[in-house]
Amino acid sequence: MRGRDWYFMILSDKHYCISRGFDATTEDVFVIFKILMALKGMISELVEMAQV
Repeated sequence: MRGRDWYFMILSDKHYCISRGFDATTEDVFVIFKILMALKGMISELVEMAQV
């Protein structure tokens, strides 16, 4: 993944929401990193639950 502008999307049933844009060339890069780390944790939890 690469690029200056980052957007995040959440899908729930047939509805979705797109975040505001984050500019990776500014202090937003730290927010992007925080979101990606949280997403990693959520995915890890889902994988663990699926293996039980």
